Amino acid sequence: MTTHAATATPPRYFNMAAFCLEAGARTYGLKPALIVVADGRIAEPAETWTYAGLEDTVLRTAAALLATGLHRGDRVLIRLENTSSYAILFFACLAAGLVAVPASAQLTDGETRFLIDDSGAAAIAVSGSLSITGLPETLRVHCETEIAEMARHTTRADYVATSP
Repeated sequence: MTTHAATATPPRYFNMAAFCLEAGARTYGLKPALIVVADGRIAEPAETWTYAGLEDTVLRTAAALLATGLHRGDRVLIRLENTSSYAILFFACLAAGLVAVPASAQLTDGETRFLIDDSGAAAIAVSGSLSITGLPETLRVHCETEIAEMARHTTRADYVATSP
């Protein structure tokens, strides 16, 4: 009997971060997984992340997010510049069972506040050059420095079982 992807039984649970990172870290460990270039200088990468290093950083960031008091299902608006921190935070949210709400760095303050209100975001990650005024007092605001510190959190989270 042939099973087609469209008719296959879905797994009991699914975590997209685990799907994207876990097998690569286990299989390819120290091989490059993410190469970040800056200012169009392709010949000289600004950053090189191994599969194992990327997964480790994502899971440490996930643990740090949960340590701030966020809970499974909370929404985190991500409004960072185009850096590795954006990708790491996105996957950390997914690993922790949080809902990543990706946003463009080019949004206005008003558009960003609308997304916060509309999504019910409990937290926002924002670059220093993208500071926003008039944010709700209950919103957790994480700057790039805090995100970098989260990447070095003392413990790692486990991938949370999620549903499609």
